[in-house]
Amino acid sequence: MQVQVTPHGNGVLAPTGIPAVMPGLELAVRRGMTQRFDLGVKLWLGGLTVDSKIALRRSDTPHRGIDWAVAPGIGYATQGIGNAGITPAVHAVDIHLPLLVGFNFANGYGLVVGPRLTQRISVLVGTTALTSYALAAGSSVGLDVPLTSNVHLFPEVALYLPLIEAAPHMPVASPAADGLGFQIALGVLIGGHE
Repeated sequence: MQVQVTPHGNGVLAPTGIPAVMPGLELAVRRGMTQRFDLGVKLWLGGLTVDSKIALRRSDTPHRGIDWAVAPGIGYATQGIGNAGITPAVHAVDIHLPLLVGFNFANGYGLVVGPRLTQRISVLVGTTALTSYALAAGSSVGLDVPLTSNVHLFPEVALYLPLIEAAPHMPVASPAADGLGFQIALGVLIGGHE
């Protein structure tokens, strides 16, 4: 079993202004079910994600070679409280499909690149409910830094770009104009590490 604590900052690089960064903290637990399959749960203020990791190919040794895996997951997040129609609340479901490519180096160091697609379904609940759909593409790059045999640091940068957005008030799907989203994180992984 592995526990991960990750402080992070999320934001959007919009073409019209200075990016605002929202700090956050995630707590994750991951357990290997078999040699090639594990399940994980990630919690943060306002949401949770359940995901898996399926190893497609593992290198012969953890000190060199390339690992390939897919890590499908589904998440739920909410923002706002929906106070009697005065303050709207946003509820979102994200479906993630990353491909993880891990490059293993000597002494347990590694580099993980994770191109991904994310489908988001959002519902704005206020006086009425509005639903929107968005498809985003992105990638992450993280560095696995062993401190001890059971404690690793994992600094990571993730970028995503909304590609298509559709809502009932839009007659056709259109390119999204939200800007380039990002997350900067520093994970501390404790426990079984493979």
